[in-house]
Amino acid sequence: MANMQLPVPPQVDGREDAESYPETDQLKCAPFAVLYVLRGETPQWEKAGVQGHVRITHSRNPVTKRSEYKIRVRIKPQQQQSVNPADREHVETLASDLELDCQKNYVFYRSNQFVKGLWFYDDAERQIVEECLRQCLEKMELEAKQQQLQQKPQLPQQQQQTLQQQQLLQQQQQQQMGGKAAAGKGAAAVV
Repeated sequence: MANMQLPVPPQVDGREDAESYPETDQLKCAPFAVLYVLRGETPQWEKAGVQGHVRITHSRNPVTKRSEYKIRVRIKPQQQQSVNPADREHVETLASDLELDCQKNYVFYRSNQFVKGLWFYDDAERQIVEECLRQCLEKMELEAKQQQLQQKPQLPQQQQQTLQQQQLLQQQQQQQMGGKAAAGKGAAAVV
C-alpha cells in the first residue's frame, strides 16, 4: 500500500473557464481534486462522482449586492452524462456558516446542511485553496459586519421620525382640545 503510485492528474490552465464566466473573478485554482461526501447513518466518506479542475470564484449578486464565493469543480468529460453546459461542473456557493478543517491533501468543509471534502493530488495546491477559502470566509464576515453598521444609523433615524410624528399628533390633539375648551367657555358665558 505504501508503494502505491497515484496517477498524475491532467494539467489545466483555467483560460477556458475564465472565458466561460466573464462576470466572475477567478481567485484561485488547482488542476485536480476529487470531491467526497460524508453520508449514511454510520457516516462514511464516499466519492461524489466529481473530480477535475477546482476554482474558487467571486462575483457580486446583482439583487443583494453581496459578494458570492463559490467552489467550482469542473467535471471530466467521461463523467458527464449530459451535454448541458451547467452539468460540466459542480458548483457550491460558500455559506457564512461554513467551517473548514484541513489536513495533508484534504480540505474538509461543513455547513449546517452537509460535510464534504476535497482531496488534492498535490498538498501545495491544497494549501493554496485552503488559504483562499479562509480569506473568502473572512471577507464574507467583514462584509456582513459592515452591512450591519450601515443599517444601525437608519434605526435611530426611523425612531426620530416616529417620535416627531407622535409629537405632531399630540400637538394637533392639544390644539383641538384647546379649541373645544375655548368654545365651551364661550357657550357658558352666553348663558
